Amino acid sequence: MKRTQPFKSNSQSGHTRGDGASAARRASKGERGQSMIELALLLPMMLLILIGVIEFGRAAYFYLEVADAAKAGAQYGSQSMADAVNGPGILQAAENDAVDLPTSLNGLLSSQVTCTCPGTGVASPCGGTLGCAYPTVYVTVMVINYPLHPLFSFPAVPSTFYINNYSTTMVQRQ
Repeated sequence: MKRTQPFKSNSQSGHTRGDGASAARRASKGERGQSMIELALLLPMMLLILIGVIEFGRAAYFYLEVADAAKAGAQYGSQSMADAVNGPGILQAAENDAVDLPTSLNGLLSSQVTCTCPGTGVASPCGGTLGCAYPTVYVTVMVINYPLHPLFSFPAVPSTFYINNYSTTMVQRQ
């Protein structure tokens, strides 16, 4: 019968498990604080970029909310001529769409009805003589100077930004 040697552990054979790692640790003893210094230098820039991304995201979100509110008001006004001149109804439709806005649109929303003769492209307020029998009627709803307050304040950055948007829709004939 062949005799086998008993299993030798790494420590008995003269090899240690961490030889390569300890050599790398010995080489990097002079660089122990380097990563902490890099973090201390880069962390303020990374936080500033993160704050900028948050603020631009909020601004884009509120811009879209204001645009959607103007569009909802214009869609309400486009249902009929009676609705096109119904200012409180247009405001209510815009307010119902803009439930996520922290500030009311009351006083910031205006609407205007204009008429054009087909083929001319000349727009004027309705009621006058345009020179055509059946003018095309449009309702325009505008949100003017909706205030947006940033979450963070910085020197040389305004404390309030204003968002403007409008939507124009053709009024249905009935």
